[in-house]
Amino acid sequence: MCLPAKQTHGRTSDAGGNQSKFGTLNALSRKALNATRFRNKLGCSCESLDQSMNLRSFSILTSLAAIVFLSGCATPSRVSQMTILATDAIGYTGETPLKENVSVDESTGGHNTNPLWTSQVSSDDFKQALEDSLASAQLLHPQKSGKYRLSLELQKLKQPFVGINMTVTASVNYKLTHSETNQVLFEETIETPFTATVSDAFIGVERLKIANEGAVRENIKMLIGKLYELEVSESQVTVE
Repeated sequence: MCLPAKQTHGRTSDAGGNQSKFGTLNALSRKALNATRFRNKLGCSCESLDQSMNLRSFSILTSLAAIVFLSGCATPSRVSQMTILATDAIGYTGETPLKENVSVDESTGGHNTNPLWTSQVSSDDFKQALEDSLASAQLLHPQKSGKYRLSLELQKLKQPFVGINMTVTASVNYKLTHSETNQVLFEETIETPFTATVSDAFIGVERLKIANEGAVRENIKMLIGKLYELEVSESQVTVE
């Protein structure tokens, strides 16, 4: 009686041990399965994230390429577009003691244009535009050695960073000096704005260049008008 009971008990004990082992294996299997699912899920998430980042990078690069295509490269302001005709000058009459007796002595403050940045006005181009304008207004000495020296300093070319309508303001200081006595007859800072619109140019860098040219052109126009209004006695001027 006791043996069967013991045997039964022994068999029951073995079954319980086996069940315990199977339970442990099942638990480990579930953990392994869950870990595999987690890795798979994580792999999918990482892949999706990589795809999203790639698409975003591609979108950014495409946008940058479009901006470069639409904006183009910056080019210097053109001398011909900064030069005025005599009839454009305010107060031009054709008669003045300064007639054909002014030479441009010095031009400073300008900047060369970086093609990857914005259009600028160089000191040499400003000087050339001023000399051509003075010649048109019959003020420039034929040999550029007049009795009066005109110097200029481009103090500021205020430009917008972006915009549909771009307004540039040129601030230029001019000084007219007697070449023999160094007497200053005229000194003034002239500020002139000019606005270029989309109808002038669709591309932004071109629109900015046109605004630069217009601001300088208007500045020179105002200067020549003031020179014609300047009262200088005939005794102070000699035309060679």
